[in-house]
Amino acid sequence: MQLLWLPHRHITREGWIILALMGVSLLIHLFGIKRDLPWTPEIDETYFVRPVMHMIITGSWNPQWFGHPGSTVIYPLAFLGRIWNTIAHQGYLFGADPDFTVTFDAYAYEFYILGRLITISYSVLCIPLVYLIGRRVFNPTISLIGAGFMLLSALVIEHGQTVRSDTAAAFWSLLSIWLCLSWYEAPSYRRLLLTCIAMGMAIATRYFMVALIPVFLVANVLIALGRLESWSRRVTRFVITALFGGAVIVGAFVIATPFLVLDFRTALTNILGEARSSHLGADGLSPIGNFWWYVSDAIPRSTSWPHLISAMIGIAQTVRQRSVQGWLLLIFMGIFLFGISLSGLHWQRWIIQIIPIVWLFAAAGLVTVAQWLARFFKPAGSVRMARYPALLGVLIILASIWPAGQVAALTIRYTGPSTRELAREWILQHLPPGSKIAQEWYTAPLRSEDFIGYEAVGKITRSSPDGEYIVFSCFALAQNRTLDAYHHDGYDYLVVSSQMYDRFLAEPERYADETAFYQRLFRETVIVQEFLPSAYNDGPIIHIYSLRQGYQPSDS
Repeated sequence: MQLLWLPHRHITREGWIILALMGVSLLIHLFGIKRDLPWTPEIDETYFVRPVMHMIITGSWNPQWFGHPGSTVIYPLAFLGRIWNTIAHQGYLFGADPDFTVTFDAYAYEFYILGRLITISYSVLCIPLVYLIGRRVFNPTISLIGAGFMLLSALVIEHGQTVRSDTAAAFWSLLSIWLCLSWYEAPSYRRLLLTCIAMGMAIATRYFMVALIPVFLVANVLIALGRLESWSRRVTRFVITALFGGAVIVGAFVIATPFLVLDFRTALTNILGEARSSHLGADGLSPIGNFWWYVSDAIPRSTSWPHLISAMIGIAQTVRQRSVQGWLLLIFMGIFLFGISLSGLHWQRWIIQIIPIVWLFAAAGLVTVAQWLARFFKPAGSVRMARYPALLGVLIILASIWPAGQVAALTIRYTGPSTRELAREWILQHLPPGSKIAQEWYTAPLRSEDFIGYEAVGKITRSSPDGEYIVFSCFALAQNRTLDAYHHDGYDYLVVSSQMYDRFLAEPERYADETAFYQRLFRETVIVQEFLPSAYNDGPIIHIYSLRQGYQPSDS
């Protein structure tokens, strides 16, 4: 195929379409790259940028965090961060750079932007891989439609704009699948080697990508069964290939994440932390409940119901046609969903790695439906088939209206300040200097410590244009504390976010004390300002309450 490989003289028409899709995707991603910078990063981004900060300061290649493990994000960011620090801030290109602490304090947002550029690149590069996989499993029409549907993935775009491992894992998993399909169609040790290296890199990005290994094993079985040899030779070839491939996967993983082995105690602590079974707003379901939640809620919200129904039709058609390549995609999707459903937690973002595959099956389903409808027209032959492209176009447009609207709305919201930024500006302009403020996560970014880690809590003094505020930041104001306690400790204002209190209020029986805290806060204190998301402002609802205007402690 002449799509992207430079040795070919010309780029095909399909190649230009894919390049155009990549260009549009890049523009959409770049619209939202700023988010709340330079004031604060997104919650989980510190887990990837903080190891880079440590690596540059100490000169060590040990990130000291292996939660995902995220190596394909952390190490590229460490490399680019070094170069940028050297060019822009006269830092050291090699060895330890203790002065980087001062640089990071002043320019932390620059390194978050670098990280976001990396994850955006991964996201954009998923588009040609979707096309390549579609060409091997289906046909050029379906592959182009599936690649185009990647522009409709608001979930993928949103997480591609943050320093996380989601889009990196999607890229490496898609690359692994494409290489595996290539190896299945034309077995060779070179293709086997590339396939297993890509799988090792995928697992070094997110542990969940071990779901790729069964795809490799099934392909190996099918290759062995297809050989015109005795059964003993087939079994021998299968075993040798499996052992060689397994060694390459493990080797690629270890090379990409060497300190997981060398610093195994830290790695085990991180892995156990990520494997926790409780998290506010993301737990409480059984494995079956998790699986049903992904199928009936997360996937439809990440695509659309028309696309999900189309994907089911595409899957049924693939099963009926007994497409081996299609079955390999289904095996990956099924095992991946089964694996993430075993966790005690459930997150919509965990399905990002299979969304591109869903888009491909959705494209196959729409093509199938368009073909069915074309057969109902009375004119026969070429006249009937001439109506097929128009029918397909109408179906694509109808199915894509809602997700396209979601992407457009997301892009527009990211062009304006978020509610968190608006809350910050209002506090700096309206609250008197010396005010004592207690706030929870997802509220006004008043602390530079957020760039080091949101888990840091305590009283922090920060300068405003007119003086200083005393800011106490914690996960949730309602946890292990009462309104009276905040009043007695002299706090003037409490700042809360719907992204926190909605989780408690959704389970009042489980979080009775926290629910009572927020209900009393809403009922008995004076709200001095409210910030609501709109078509031009992203973010949660943020309320600022006064404890000095009319609040009466219960023991007064």
